[in-house]
Amino acid sequence: MLSQLLNAAGDNPAVWIVPSCVALCTALDYSLLSRRPDHTPPPSPGGDPSQGGEDLPSPPHTPSSKATSVPANKAAVVSTRFILATYGAAIGAGAWAAHCLQSQGAVTSGLAATLASTAVVYAGSLTSGNSSVFDPYWCLMPQGLSVWWWVTGGATGGASKAVPMALLWAWATRFHIMLPWPGWSTGLDHEDFRYLDFKKKIPSTPAYWAFSLSSFHLTPALLVFAASIPLARLLTSPSVPPAGRLQVISWGVACAGIAVEAVADEQLRRFKDTHRAGEVMCSGLWRYSRHPNYFGECLWWLGVYCMGSAAGVCASGWDAAGCLTMYAFFRFASLPIMDERNVKRRGARYRKLLRTTSAFVPMPPLLDAVWA
Repeated sequence: MLSQLLNAAGDNPAVWIVPSCVALCTALDYSLLSRRPDHTPPPSPGGDPSQGGEDLPSPPHTPSSKATSVPANKAAVVSTRFILATYGAAIGAGAWAAHCLQSQGAVTSGLAATLASTAVVYAGSLTSGNSSVFDPYWCLMPQGLSVWWWVTGGATGGASKAVPMALLWAWATRFHIMLPWPGWSTGLDHEDFRYLDFKKKIPSTPAYWAFSLSSFHLTPALLVFAASIPLARLLTSPSVPPAGRLQVISWGVACAGIAVEAVADEQLRRFKDTHRAGEVMCSGLWRYSRHPNYFGECLWWLGVYCMGSAAGVCASGWDAAGCLTMYAFFRFASLPIMDERNVKRRGARYRKLLRTTSAFVPMPPLLDAVWA
C-alpha cells in the first residue's frame, strides 16, 4: 500500500512534501514548548470564537513601533495602510512565483505562490511586531490560488468546475461578511491571545519570531494549501466529466460544511449579544458539539476533496492528506487549547460541558461520554 502511494505521488512530489512539512513544523513547535512547564499545543489557524472568543477591537490606529519595543503582554498597533501594502506585496510575490513555475504544474506553481506570499506576510508581521497580520491569509490565499488555477486551466469545464469555484468563493466570502477582519478598515490594536501567550512563554525575541514563522505562518499556510490540492487538480484538468450524481453529492457535503459553520457562528454571535460574560453557550448546534464551527470547517475541506475525487482528478491517496491533516490539526491541537481556555474562564460551568457534550462531531448529549 505504501509503495503504491509513493509511486502515485512520484509525478508531483509537492503532494507529499506539503503534509510532511506541516507535520515537521508542528513537531518543531512541540519540541520547543515541551521544554517549558506551561506547555500547550500551538494555536490553530484562523482562530476560534468558541464560547466567547476575543473582544472586537475598535478605534482607528496609528502605525506600530518595532517588535522589540512592544511588551509581551501588549499588542503592537498596525495601521490599515501598512496591512494593505503588505497584502498587496504578497499578492504580487505569489503571482510572480506561480508564473515562474507555471510549467511545473498546478500543484508546484501553487506551492511556490503560497511560500512566496507567506514570506511577505511574515515580513509584515515581523516588521510590525504583530503576528495577527497573518490572520486573514487563511481565506485570501485559497481565493487567489483558485483564480490562478481557473485562468491557467482555461476557465472551461461547465458546472463541474464552475460550481466548486463558486463554493470556494462562498466559503471565503462568508468569513469576510460574518467575521469581518478589523485590520482592513481600522487597523489592528489587538493580537490573538495565543500569540501573546507564546510571547510570554518565549521571552527571547528571535526565538519567538522563529516560532511564529513555523507555527503561526508556515503551518496554517501549508495546511490550507494541502487541503486545496484537489481543487487545483479539478480547476486545471483539461477534461472533466459532466456533472453527475457523485459530483452533486460532493457539492452537498461542501455546502453542508459552509452552512454548519455559518449557523454556529451566527448562533454564537447572538448568544454573546444577549448574555453576560462567563456564561456557557449550550443551545442550537452548540448543544450537540462544543466546537460546531470547527466541525463545519473540516466538513468543508472534506467536501473539497470529495469534489476532486468525484470528478476523477484525485487518483492518488495523497490528495486526501490535506483534509485529513486539517481534521487532525483542529481536533488534536485547536480544540484542547480552546477547552483549556474556556475552563479557566468559565470554571465549573464549562467542566460540566466537557462531561456532557461532544468535543467535535455533533451528536445527542447522552452519547457524548462515549464519543467526546
